[in-house]
Amino acid sequence: MQFLIANWKSHKTIGDAVEWMNIFTSFSLSSLSPELKIVVCPTFPLLAPIVNIAQNHLIKLGSQDISQFSVGAHTGEVSGENLSGLVEYVIIGHSERRINNKESEESVRNKINQAKSFSIEPIVCINANTNTNYDTNIIVFEPVSSIGSGHVDSRQHVIDFKSSLKKQYQHFLYGGSVTVENAKNYLERRIVDGLLVGANSLDPLSFFSIAKQF
Repeated sequence: MQFLIANWKSHKTIGDAVEWMNIFTSFSLSSLSPELKIVVCPTFPLLAPIVNIAQNHLIKLGSQDISQFSVGAHTGEVSGENLSGLVEYVIIGHSERRINNKESEESVRNKINQAKSFSIEPIVCINANTNTNYDTNIIVFEPVSSIGSGHVDSRQHVIDFKSSLKKQYQHFLYGGSVTVENAKNYLERRIVDGLLVGANSLDPLSFFSIAKQF
């Protein structure tokens, strides 16, 4: 199985999200690799408006975060219970959240536990500074130098990092300024099991063009 994950970050209105889904699902999705699982991760308010479109076209939904706390008096948090039934996946420990929101290793592990307790599959992001063991099947290597910078990590660097992992995960993905032009570089010889795409997931045609590289 391979994964192609769209991280919309804080982009798009409800109308934009519905339009993206309608355009993307108008493409020939049946022509894509049968091994490929497509996961779309919008902001929390956009999940419910697009869940039916996603389900009708075998697209999986994921959230960009999850609360480290269980349901309760946690103003502003979105718990696993809140997300249950809406998403099958959740991105945890993205570099932007580790840096901008000062997420600790403890909170990352708490979020993994919360997700798993509601049968939501964690997609855990790591880099050279967070090479540790996580209780998850899916890991994304996102070099901090590549996030939103346009800098492309060499294939050898990705191979070396994968070899350095203290634990072998079921699915090893790459995320770092992924484009249509460089996607194949990482997918050749199954160096990675998929891609986490940020900016180039915002346009449905660009995202579909990356999907065709699998």
